[in-house]
Amino acid sequence: MLLPHSPITRQLLPFLPILSWAFMPVATFFCLKSVGVFLVPRKGKFWFLLRIIGAFLLSGMVIFIGDPDNFIPTLLIFSVTTCFSYENSLWQKLTAAFITASLGLSVSALLSELFPIELWSPMRGFIWLLLFLSIRRYHLQDDYQLSDSLWKLLFFLNLTPLGIVIAVCLGFPLSVAGENNPALSLFYLKTVEPVLYILLLLAILSFYGLLGAIKTLARQYRMERDQVLYETNRQYYLQLEQTQFEIRKFRHDMVHHLQALTFLSEDKRTDYLKDLLDHPSLKYSASFCQNQTVNAVINAKMSRIRKASIDFHCKLSIPEDIPMEKIDLCTIFANCLDNAIDACEKFPQIVSFMKTISLDARYDKGIFLLQCKNPLPDSLLTEDGKPVTSKPDRKNHGIGIPSIRKAVKRYHGTVELTVREGEFTILVNIILS
Repeated sequence: MLLPHSPITRQLLPFLPILSWAFMPVATFFCLKSVGVFLVPRKGKFWFLLRIIGAFLLSGMVIFIGDPDNFIPTLLIFSVTTCFSYENSLWQKLTAAFITASLGLSVSALLSELFPIELWSPMRGFIWLLLFLSIRRYHLQDDYQLSDSLWKLLFFLNLTPLGIVIAVCLGFPLSVAGENNPALSLFYLKTVEPVLYILLLLAILSFYGLLGAIKTLARQYRMERDQVLYETNRQYYLQLEQTQFEIRKFRHDMVHHLQALTFLSEDKRTDYLKDLLDHPSLKYSASFCQNQTVNAVINAKMSRIRKASIDFHCKLSIPEDIPMEKIDLCTIFANCLDNAIDACEKFPQIVSFMKTISLDARYDKGIFLLQCKNPLPDSLLTEDGKPVTSKPDRKNHGIGIPSIRKAVKRYHGTVELTVREGEFTILVNIILS
């Protein structure tokens, strides 16, 4: 039911078209920002123009109850432009597009029935600002992720409130004022219209409930992923520690091995010596700093470094009593070296002179600093100056950097990634109490 024009409204009527056009860019901007809360836009002018078209149509379209001509094309065009112009998975794009479009269309249908069309048009910028501010509360952090199966589940849960909106906007006539039955008109006015408004309000609340579910599920999914990363790193450290223990034990028994050699014949002595030389404790092992955990990690990586003919430069000053958990120290150094070695291994043997890793780390006066540099081949893609995995299954790889970030975050430190002139640098800075 449209409200009648007030005296102020009648005075503003000549200026309302100007205000409508003036607020269209504002509404389009905040519509784009609302979608950007959950999706990452594709780069390129074409994709940007496509996003503008979809947002302009959604934010500028006026929806009436019982008017299918605007509702269905707006929903479909906005969903299609969103699916093509953003980088996320299909289910995530569909879910975000349907929730945003349904919210916008529900509010538009509700307000267009309660306010004159002349007032609703200039109000659209303010309305989309309010929608963006309310949606922004459900912003997903960079390390918040959901699997495709969860986005698919959320998409189907979204169909119920969306179906309510479609049923209200398409399943009921705009009015029955022109009917010959006054009782029917009165019943529609007093009963049906309020019920329709209540249904639209319930649908809007349901959409916000889904937004809350998205953030809750994302937080839970991140906690489970953190636990998997932590357990993987813990098992890696325990295995590394056990290997170092076996090496120390073997070296301690070296005297007994030498004594046994004096009692063996020449043939048996040769075989015995061969078995001893093949033992891991007699492989390359060096002390790089005072911290045994760091030494163990680097020694464990030296076989890959030598096999790949990498020029390895190391300058460390890490004491044994550094106030960090051993598993976190192992996580930082192991993943830094793994990423650097992976990058160097992608260079062909003919350019082995480019395979260089520089690792500098120190702990002094409560400050832990680590800098690891390595060349970055063209086969490793970059996004916003950050390297990403070149493996086909990118969803199940490339957890080295997130693992480092998690370990550093426990100490409220920072991780900086830079790519400059073909060289990748990771800088870790932690202030330890």
